[in-house]
Amino acid sequence: MIKILHLLDTPGPGGAERLFVTLVEKLDPKRFKSYGGVLCDGWAAKELRDREIEPVLITNISQGADPFLSLKILKAAKRLGVDMIHCHLHDTNIYGSLAAFLGRVPSIATHHDTSVIHGMNNLRRRVKFTVLRRFPTAHVCVAATIGQSLVNVLGIPRGSVAHIHNGVEKQEFPPSELQSLRESLSIPQGTFVFGCVGNLYNVKGQDILLEAFAKVKAHGRNMRLLLLGRGECEPQLRAQCEKLGLTEEVQFLGFRSDARALLHLIDCMVIPSRSEGLPMVLLEAFATGLPVVSTRVGGVPEVIRDGQNGFLVPPEDPARLAERMIQLAENELLRHKLGTNAARDFEKQWSLERMISRYEVLYETLAATPRPSRAKPIQLTDFEPQIDTDEHR
Repeated sequence: MIKILHLLDTPGPGGAERLFVTLVEKLDPKRFKSYGGVLCDGWAAKELRDREIEPVLITNISQGADPFLSLKILKAAKRLGVDMIHCHLHDTNIYGSLAAFLGRVPSIATHHDTSVIHGMNNLRRRVKFTVLRRFPTAHVCVAATIGQSLVNVLGIPRGSVAHIHNGVEKQEFPPSELQSLRESLSIPQGTFVFGCVGNLYNVKGQDILLEAFAKVKAHGRNMRLLLLGRGECEPQLRAQCEKLGLTEEVQFLGFRSDARALLHLIDCMVIPSRSEGLPMVLLEAFATGLPVVSTRVGGVPEVIRDGQNGFLVPPEDPARLAERMIQLAENELLRHKLGTNAARDFEKQWSLERMISRYEVLYETLAATPRPSRAKPIQLTDFEPQIDTDEHR
């Protein structure tokens, strides 16, 4: 049995945190023993406890930076007797891979977006990049475009980069539950509902969506926009709604544990992000059979075939976004076509089972690969580390 310490440095909720929880919970228990290592006691830790999995609290970074973090991770790894460390997000990629090197076990650095390459002129970040290039045994990218950036910008060896798309479970809900949800939100029958799920941060682009929705509203149809998520931009977004005269049509729902059920009340999903990795909500929308309009950022074009299973628009372009939103609101046949193709593509490529299977193959590959005494990334020759994105351009 392979013992794995999964590491996460943020409380959540978000896509990386959800992947972390999924891997800790869902790996084949006959072949793997998973430990969920967290650096703060937040959403991810609670989600583990809700699944009757006790998280391993390495330290508490909410009380400030910990200069001994790598040593504490190493101590936990030795106490648990793990065979490898799987890190998520930038800081744990750095400190976790260093701890793994000191403990002479393999490590995986997981990259959920390209934010890691920003600020390379900063001396502190350049030191971290040196660690990132040298110590992880393998790198996993949730989208091919992220892997391309790691190779071209950071100089990480192409052969050590594996590309594993996110995956989600398909979920069904009884009609009575959905009707109760609709009534709780006071959504009248016949209302066309747009939805946007994501933390309320500038990078998520909800301000662009509100500009676009104001143009959509001008067409006169009874419409509603549900914003699911919480974050620092909420006051500005609420003020923007007032300025645009959208206070009656836009509902701020905050963080919702029933977000998957709420997707069944939505007629069209909108992802207006300025930057992304591979958003979980995109895959969840596909699993639900929803038509999606998204900005052409990150790994989104690896999922959406423009005009076939969704629409792609340029980022920072509310006029083009509004055009596609109006098109879908007015054309039921088009919505059906895009949603049907999205659901079919989900079954082929984006299922949770497919993602879990690929991670399990990676773990077994690393466990069976002898490591040299000094830090050196392995060559994932048997793991299809394909990151060429030409077909998606």
